[in-house]
Amino acid sequence: MNAAASNALLKILEEPPDRSMLVLIANHKSDLLPTIASRCQPVQFKRISEKHIATWIKHEHGLNSQAADMIAAMANGSLSNAHMMIDENWLQGRKWLIAEMQGLSLQPMARLFALAEKLAREKELLGARLEIIKSWFRDLIINQYDARKIINKDVADQIKAASDQTDALVHLSKLDAVQKLQSRLKANTNLRLSMEKLLITLAQQ
Repeated sequence: MNAAASNALLKILEEPPDRSMLVLIANHKSDLLPTIASRCQPVQFKRISEKHIATWIKHEHGLNSQAADMIAAMANGSLSNAHMMIDENWLQGRKWLIAEMQGLSLQPMARLFALAEKLAREKELLGARLEIIKSWFRDLIINQYDARKIINKDVADQIKAASDQTDALVHLSKLDAVQKLQSRLKANTNLRLSMEKLLITLAQQ
């Protein structure tokens, strides 16, 4: 909420309707004005464990263990996230995007710009796709320390090959670039320009 909306809500909290319970939901306490947060009783909701999500996926959707484990690892403790990944054929899209990441440094600039345009145009999928890109660079880093803990286990050989080619600090800087763009998505940023800058950064060796 912006400041004006927050202040309007504050008036309701100060003088709530009779026999009412107001429940505010926020990703982070810092998203709320301190004056609002101080008038609320915080309740932390714990993430569902990856093991429980993977078991639910296998039982309810019949996916194999490898696919269920990958989705559970990226669902961030949320059944609704896991359900969205299954319903939107997330696994197939993940394979395509990881293949793009693997060959990114070999692509001409025009190809990078075309990919940036496609990703920016499909705005409703961008958040999930950035999470996939982030998981790829996370795996490149983790592989150098404990390969058993990578997320994208079906492309373990490709991860090992790509991970061994470059220092972990380079992968870490690219992971940081993805996270910074994710933060900027909340603002009114130029998606196409932002994606072009990101892909140029990720293509650097």
